[in-house]
Amino acid sequence: MAKRRYYRRPSGLYETQRTINGKKYYFSARTEKEMDEKLMNFSNSIKKGRLFSEVANEWYEIKKKNISSGTKRSYDPAFRRVLQYFGDSRIGSIEPYNVSAFLMKLKEDGFAKKTVSNNFIVLSMIFKYAIINGEIRDNPAQYISVPSNLPQSKRLPPTDKQIEIVKNNVRHKYGLLPFFLLYTGLRIGEALAVQYKDIKDGYIHINGAVKFNGNNPVIDSTKTKAGIRKVPLLEVLEKHIPKGKKDDFLFGGEKPYTQSMLNRRWTSYWKDTGETEEIVRRYKKRDGSIAFAKDYKAKVTPHQFRHEFTSAILEAGIDEKVAQTLLGYADVYTMRNVYQHIRDHQLEIAKNTLDRYFNGR
Repeated sequence: MAKRRYYRRPSGLYETQRTINGKKYYFSARTEKEMDEKLMNFSNSIKKGRLFSEVANEWYEIKKKNISSGTKRSYDPAFRRVLQYFGDSRIGSIEPYNVSAFLMKLKEDGFAKKTVSNNFIVLSMIFKYAIINGEIRDNPAQYISVPSNLPQSKRLPPTDKQIEIVKNNVRHKYGLLPFFLLYTGLRIGEALAVQYKDIKDGYIHINGAVKFNGNNPVIDSTKTKAGIRKVPLLEVLEKHIPKGKKDDFLFGGEKPYTQSMLNRRWTSYWKDTGETEEIVRRYKKRDGSIAFAKDYKAKVTPHQFRHEFTSAILEAGIDEKVAQTLLGYADVYTMRNVYQHIRDHQLEIAKNTLDRYFNGR
């Protein structure tokens, strides 16, 4: 009689165990053949590492503690996409062609270059984390590049309608912030960091910016060294600045707006003025179950008013180097090529000028 390779219980069930890196794993099967298959599959899975989802979730829990809320907002959708695509794969089984296929799918789905790049960055960081922790030896993303000819997302200013809304609704309970952004060109974090003592001698002095640690506002340095500057307090804005204590913040009082306060006020303002769209939010209930609720999203973001101000001052004939200083850009190239919006009426002026020129020849 052949010697049994596995212990067999009186019930007929086969059992065995294996120890890998000090950890014991137990197996049971109805037949020796079934046990052989289970052990082979287990051996292959050990060689190929944990599930991608396990490693990725572990990485993100650590990563979230060391990034700003703004960075987290850009990483969140990218993380969800890579998790959905690779989640059930063993991390050691992912090859460069799998990474390439993922990026090509994003391209086929019509995502812009910045979005695809964010997904690629997040995926690469997960693989690097896996290497450091001994999950894999090689990063399959290092052999791949972001696909070429991806559409570029356009940075557009608010619509003419939205600009008129801001001009006509400064007395709305939340109307000062969009009005302030329209006539200063400040980044939202810079605007939230402005204290009354920073408004003096006809200028607004920018010395820092609000960044969010979770929901809490933290005063940090400006985005670039060029961000420390002073911008003109235009007459159209000055008459609407309320009185306040010198150490109070223009938006928030003793403390700047929290992230949730900013979001609520911004959405409420645009909902009241008719510039929101309905969305469905997914949230977790106290019992852990997932629920959905109708919500609203503003059709315009705070940063779009920076685009508008940039276009306006260049259109007004302000020298580019002066405009760069006012806006706190690190270089003229960024200001000119990324943010300047060519308005429809500017194109019309160009058309009329060319018509007159060629008609007079």
